[in-house]
Amino acid sequence: MQDLRLVGLSEDSEHVLLADDQGGRYRLPLDHALRSAVRHERPRPAGDDTPTSLSPREVQALIRAGASAEEVAELSGWTLEKVHKYE
Repeated sequence: MQDLRLVGLSEDSEHVLLADDQGGRYRLPLDHALRSAVRHERPRPAGDDTPTSLSPREVQALIRAGASAEEVAELSGWTLEKVHKYE
């Protein structure tokens, strides 16, 4: 199984953008099944000072796509207060 990392959201906020260690890029539809899976098994950030690859625009797109502020905070590694600024 190959590991992928989150790059962000597509400009239309309809796809999650992923990349592998060899430079390959992937696009995954942001559908109901994916949203549901993310809500039930949220990844934990590695640490409070871990840099995030999500921009404020990507955070806003996740919120518009139906993610809660708490989910976005866990996915991005941001504090909940910081996510609320971009809701």
